Amino acid sequence: MSGEIDCDRLVEQFRTERITDALRGRVRRAAGEDHFMLRRGVFFSHRDLGRILDVHESGGRFYLYTGRSPSGRTHVGHLPPWVFTKWMQDRFGVRMQYDAGNKERPIAAATLQNSDFSGGTGTPQKRRAFRAHAAPR
Repeated sequence: MSGEIDCDRLVEQFRTERITDALRGRVRRAAGEDHFMLRRGVFFSHRDLGRILDVHESGGRFYLYTGRSPSGRTHVGHLPPWVFTKWMQDRFGVRMQYDAGNKERPIAAATLQNSDFSGGTGTPQKRRAFRAHAAPR
């Protein structure tokens, strides 16, 4: 890959929001610590992180929803959102639902129960969820 990545276009296209210093501060206060990926700017946008912090700050409950679409083989680029989501799960003591793309389901089915999958076509229903998008280098 070469050239510049238009982060603003990606934020608009995927209907995400920029991760601001204020939002990073809210995460730090709620989680009790910084996450190195947020501190270093690995992620530049999110979907619903503000909402789940609102829920958490008001004493409500939420769960995390993440996964990947079948875009080829799993590679190192898939790791940052997984590492961050696992950190969120541990820091907030919440459940995480992982949606494996249709191509991955038969592989995972050998070791996981059917209830471990969200079902459907891989398109999430409206949920209190967090998705992070890795920042370009």
